[in-house]
Formats: sequence, C-alpha cells, structure tokens
Amino acid sequence: MADREEPQPLIPQYSIRWLLAVTACCAVLFSIMGLAVRGSQWAMAVSIGAGALVLMMTVYAMLFGLVWAFSLIGHREPAAGSPFAASPPADDRDHPSEPVILE
Repeated sequence: MADREEPQPLIPQYSIRWLLAVTACCAVLFSIMGLAVRGSQWAMAVSIGAGALVLMMTVYAMLFGLVWAFSLIGHREPAAGSPFAASPPADDRDHPSEPVILE
C-alpha cells in the first residue's frame, strides 16, 4: 500500500514558526511606519520605499492578469503539421539530400 497517495488538503497548512516570522516582520514594518508618522526622516524613506514596492508588485499583478485574460480570449489551437511543409521544393537538384563537403 506504499503506492497510495495522500489526499491534498483544501486549505494550505502553515507552521507556527512561519506564522511567528511573518508576525515579527509585520511588527518591525509597522513600527517603522509609526516612526515615519512621528516625523523620522529615515523611517519616511523606508516607508515610501516599501509602499512603492507594494504598489509596483500590485500593478505588475494586475497587468499580468489582464494579459492572461486576453490570452485566454484569443487562444486558438495551432493547425496540425509544420507551417513550412506547405510547399515542397520543386527541384531536387537545387536541394541535394546529402550535405556538400568542400575540402
């Protein structure tokens, strides 16, 4: 019974260690944003940089989704066969079957 596959969970499972790391990173980020609101120059720069990064990733995801949606609308299956096989060469003398080796 070693070949039997385990069923896939409906909800992804996250470890407590991963959740604590995400919580700690968010705490540091929001602490820096709090300092930015209080007027710290370096904290403002870091907050603007993080905001620009989030905005850039959001715009990229939206454009990717838009292009993906358009690709689904215009998607057609390619015709069978090679597009270059439509017209065979007219004369075999112009196209020898074996390569010509010049010495």
